[in-house]
Amino acid sequence: MIPVSHHRVSSPFGMRSHPVHGERHGHTGVDFAAPIGTPVHAASAGKVRFVGWEPGYGNYVVVQHPGGHTTWYAHLSAFAKGLRAGMPVTQGQHLGAVGSTGTATGPHLHFEVRANNVPIEPLGFIARTTPQRLAGEQRAAFNRTVQGVRTQFAALPTTLKTASADMRTDKS
Repeated sequence: MIPVSHHRVSSPFGMRSHPVHGERHGHTGVDFAAPIGTPVHAASAGKVRFVGWEPGYGNYVVVQHPGGHTTWYAHLSAFAKGLRAGMPVTQGQHLGAVGSTGTATGPHLHFEVRANNVPIEPLGFIARTTPQRLAGEQRAAFNRTVQGVRTQFAALPTTLKTASADMRTDKS
């Protein structure tokens, strides 16, 4: 899922001229411009690996996901209350708020995804981890399957036979 609502992409992943330093190099994430204080949410479930500050990223959070992926949420104005390294997070859980800490020209979320510590295109990760809604025939087929399972459960006996305590095992 996209970690921030009410956003626009202000700087995509890939080569660019750095807005502060001016040199041309690879941008390791995607920047979502949003007002200061806009809630930032976990793009996928995982475990918080880092909560803290450094000069470039400012206030940032790193979440570890299965398969060697990490997501980075940088330039935050604040962290979610009680957020700390080691705690599990669910997809959509509040991590902090958009800000402009560190090396930033204005309020935005720098969202970065790394696979085995190598930056990858974040929007592809979002597409792979966002649940898809069923529509049309897919939804109808799903509903038919659910109804079939419910019918099978309804047909099960309501009383269960259990083994008696005085039953003997065959010792032949």
